[in-house]
Amino acid sequence: IIARAKSDAEALAADTRKSLAESLERRTKVAEEKIARAEAQALGEVRAAAVDMAVAAAEKILRGKVVGQDASSLIDASIRDIKGRLN
Repeated sequence: IIARAKSDAEALAADTRKSLAESLERRTKVAEEKIARAEAQALGEVRAAAVDMAVAAAEKILRGKVVGQDASSLIDASIRDIKGRLN
């Protein structure tokens, strides 16, 4: 009886260790995936902010240098072109 109980206890302990290792591996993988998604989102946000800043700077420069009747349409076209290239 004692040998059987000891064998059962050892088997249960081995199963528990295996389950714990598998659970830890799954949780680690989920955490790493969340981190990767957060990094990608942060990078996208930084890129979007850089695009917005570049467009604003280009608009300011163009508005200061371009005058006349075609200035507005030229500026609008240039801004669209810059946004397309930076995104």
